[in-house]
Amino acid sequence: MKVTQVALRPTEASVAAGRPALTPELLAASGARYSRNNEGLDAILAKIDPDNLDKSVDGIFRMIDYGHQSIADMAPVAMFLDGISMWLAYHLWSLCPLAGGQESSTRYIRLSAENLPHPEELGIPLPLQEKWQQTMSTALEAYQEAVSFWESIAVQNP
Repeated sequence: MKVTQVALRPTEASVAAGRPALTPELLAASGARYSRNNEGLDAILAKIDPDNLDKSVDGIFRMIDYGHQSIADMAPVAMFLDGISMWLAYHLWSLCPLAGGQESSTRYIRLSAENLPHPEELGIPLPLQEKWQQTMSTALEAYQEAVSFWESIAVQNP
């Protein structure tokens, strides 16, 4: 499995307009502080040390001081997880119900037996593992037959 965090980056128009650009952590910290006092955004942003952004987060953002974590929803962090099963993607979303997500579409991915997790990884009891493997093989055969059918249609009618 490979996990890659993709940072926020302002557009050229945003930079030209002089809008602030914050890391996800600084966005959450600034939002939390903003929601709990009336000092204004400019005063909060003035506390940011551009040479030490992590320390700035610590200086601005004290989650316990603000009483709850709902403000953390303001911290969009894009994470791309390669090489995980659909089940794991759904499980991760179940653990973080406020998180959004987008899995790779099966329209663009070739399914194969090599990418199936082992049944014990999924918690399938030993007596049912052979049946599970047979069911997955049958499903993959049907999938391959459908792919071949639709690819032939696409070749005949580009």
